[in-house]
Amino acid sequence: MDEKWEIFAEGNTLFMHRSWTGYGIYEVSFVEANGGFGIAESVVESDRGRYRSRSDELECVMIELMMRSLLLGEAATELRGLSEKLWGAYR
Repeated sequence: MDEKWEIFAEGNTLFMHRSWTGYGIYEVSFVEANGGFGIAESVVESDRGRYRSRSDELECVMIELMMRSLLLGEAATELRGLSEKLWGAYR
């Protein structure tokens, strides 16, 4: 995974920006649930001049992959494989 992201949180919202453009691509809002936190909502940049979104399924995988690999330091091997498969459909 190309790890050129700036990821930061403000309150219960996680922001994922491309490091070289500064564009905010993903925004994930969390809510307290069952003694922890769960995703309440996620938003993907829709301006095609800033980001070319592919499919809801791919964007969900990418958000989870970045949170697990870049923030939590997990290998997330199964998500990497799934993201490559889904990206392959757009090549």
